[in-house]
Amino acid sequence: MNDTIRFTALLALCFSLLAGTSPASELQDRLNQSVAGDVVEVSPGVYEGALTIPDGVILWGAGAGQTILDGAGADVVVSMGKDSVLGGVTIQNGKTGVNNQGNYIGVFESELTGLTRAGIWLQNGSAVIANNRFMGRDKVGTGIFCLSANPMIANNWFEDLAFGVRVYHEFIPSLIGNVFLNNRIGIDVGGNAKLVLQDNLWSGNEVAVRGWDLDPSTELNADVSDWVLVRGVSPDRYIGMMDASYEAIASQHPAVIYDLPAALGEFDVILLFPWATFSIGASAVDTVVADHFAYDWVEPRELNSELSQPEHDRPWVRVNNPDITEKGLDRYVLENRFVHPGSYYRDEQGLLVFERMTTLSRIDVLPPPGYRVLDCNLPYAPIEEGGRTGLRIRDIGATTVKAVFEPSR
Repeated sequence: MNDTIRFTALLALCFSLLAGTSPASELQDRLNQSVAGDVVEVSPGVYEGALTIPDGVILWGAGAGQTILDGAGADVVVSMGKDSVLGGVTIQNGKTGVNNQGNYIGVFESELTGLTRAGIWLQNGSAVIANNRFMGRDKVGTGIFCLSANPMIANNWFEDLAFGVRVYHEFIPSLIGNVFLNNRIGIDVGGNAKLVLQDNLWSGNEVAVRGWDLDPSTELNADVSDWVLVRGVSPDRYIGMMDASYEAIASQHPAVIYDLPAALGEFDVILLFPWATFSIGASAVDTVVADHFAYDWVEPRELNSELSQPEHDRPWVRVNNPDITEKGLDRYVLENRFVHPGSYYRDEQGLLVFERMTTLSRIDVLPPPGYRVLDCNLPYAPIEEGGRTGLRIRDIGATTVKAVFEPSR
């Protein structure tokens, strides 16, 4: 641990002694009263316990080492909702510092220290993670764990960890301008994942990168003594960074097309994936999967797929082709016929209504011929497909779509 880190840790301890400790439940009450777009500013002090940041809410502390979120041994210290943002805090004393399950989040200007499982755990979804410090203890824990996620990881410091960043199962995270210092393994790559690496610095790691080839000219013992973490950027500017990255991140995600026939109560669900092994589950337990078929449209061939339709649980289709390793955006297709009258029906005014939840980020809905979009609960772009006018949505995280269609005039 260098002198700068020792001073930062001592400063955090001093603030905790001066400001005292408050239960995190008091802060959670403020978060629960907030709505999307609100900034919850947190004064210096120690807040003990686990927190959940609601969808779209921004929690912004007084600065790392000043506002301290102490998990008190929690399994997860901070759980983040869809489009939520966290910045200007220290997170400590837990197994996982920040947990994200399928959402799009931002974490900025924070210190995540001594967390035994991971500083940030990303499972599905994505994130922009910038200007943070991830500190291990005796090379235990992981800075950022990415499982089926493609975050933008920029200008962060990873030190004394078992793994600075671990990347598993498909997707292509981008790591730009980070420092990896004295870790057991700087970056660990597995499960057919790939990386974008640019302008990172490496020093004192037992292994710089495992599972991915570095450029042979990469300097593995760089001088990082003059490297400085950016501080003092406003939340608005970080949100602007997230907005600017959103489309590029979402464009790499799998897609779903809901193709609505004239007959109500059933509809086609077409999944487009960049890889040939994946699973997809219905969002409603009482859905019936009447038919399914998977194929590769680039090199025409049928893919192996299997339906599981338990009596009291959601049906699943597993497309399993581990020997096919080629990737391509929207290359592998799974076509399903779903039967679920509650998702596709005619309302009392005679309008067609389609309502469905999905965790996929690229969403198209096509009404039957002779209908057009009247209303949708989410922002959308109109699309034309085979003489039909539908809608296109981009939304990372769990998304409920409700679209209303009227006869074309």
